Amino acid sequence: GYVLSGFPSLSEEYMTVSQQIEKIKNLKLKPDFLINIKCSDYDLCRRISGQRQHPDSGQVYQRNQWDCNVIERQKKEKDQYEEENEEKDEEQEEETAEDPLTVSEFLHQLVQRPEDILENAEERVGMYKDIMLHPLEDLMAEKDCQYLIELDGNQQPDDLIEAKNKACVGSDINYICCYCFFNKQDDLFRVLSSCKLLAHRYRWRRSRWGQACPVALKEGDIVMGNPDLAVSFLGKMYMLSSSEALKTFMLNPRPYLLPPMPLPPCKVLVFGPPFSGRTTICNLIAHKYKGKV
Repeated sequence: GYVLSGFPSLSEEYMTVSQQIEKIKNLKLKPDFLINIKCSDYDLCRRISGQRQHPDSGQVYQRNQWDCNVIERQKKEKDQYEEENEEKDEEQEEETAEDPLTVSEFLHQLVQRPEDILENAEERVGMYKDIMLHPLEDLMAEKDCQYLIELDGNQQPDDLIEAKNKACVGSDINYICCYCFFNKQDDLFRVLSSCKLLAHRYRWRRSRWGQACPVALKEGDIVMGNPDLAVSFLGKMYMLSSSEALKTFMLNPRPYLLPPMPLPPCKVLVFGPPFSGRTTICNLIAHKYKGKV
């Protein structure tokens, strides 16, 4: 087996992002599982900006490894949690006696890399969302949700490994994946994916719309769909918000699925005193961004 990390890459020097995605799809030995580690923009930028590097060894340290205040706070939390176990307390005391010395030895040598500065980190995250996010969402939407594992990136690495091990149970022949649930939507999609299958082992896939109603989204509203009004189209699941939306979607679904959809609606309110130019401003904004007044 193998673990594919760092690919696809934001660098398009040799291959575009779409070409890299196609490369993954066309691998002779296709990935059995896709692991998606979720992390909010704020937490991710904060984590990147907290990294420091040792110039001699090249080792990168996270904030909780070099910031004395964070280290001390974590130790206090562990001491409070383990105070009932004397043996664990003794082991922890030994660790607390060594850690400050180790940190103090190289603390003054650590430097912040230019790419880890907060402004640069925010720019990289924005570039990732513009270039990489949508192709990866399409790739994950095409993957059978049984073999798609989503983890909380705010957890510690050991916790992520444990969650991954609980999600994947390997045998000599088959792989069984128990989906990691973060909200009710995941459970909903798992149930719907195996409903009224066209053929054995053919499951419906999650669409990029998620639980949002495509018809309502096209009309400028974000409305969550009703599971009882779920339909499938081209192998993917869509949930409609009302019987009228269901009829409209089934008559002709393509107008609601063509790019740039799914596009979150943006509503702008322009107000001012009479003869202030409200109508003119509204028309100019609508013309510029192809909106409706």
